[in-house]
Amino acid sequence: MAQTVLAEVKSGRKKRIRARTARRILSVGTAQRADAALVPAGATWKRIDALLEEGFTKSRIARELGAKTPALQIRRDLVTVRTAAKVETLWRKYQW
Repeated sequence: MAQTVLAEVKSGRKKRIRARTARRILSVGTAQRADAALVPAGATWKRIDALLEEGFTKSRIARELGAKTPALQIRRDLVTVRTAAKVETLWRKYQW
């Protein structure tokens, strides 16, 4: 599907689309989100808070997530899909 069609549908400029186009748009689920897409950070921070309660420091978490600096720089409201996945993997790694 052309990106211009999708952009026009999203912006509301295109009011009518073919049934096939609608099926294609609606078939996309959350699993197909791009790595840089933003998602709510609530679940990610629950996992980070659980790690902190277990004695992890923010700098250790940052290092284990692959940060170049020891500062944990993750927004509280939104995170990227990539960051959420990294935190999920780290959290699962240390589940006892």
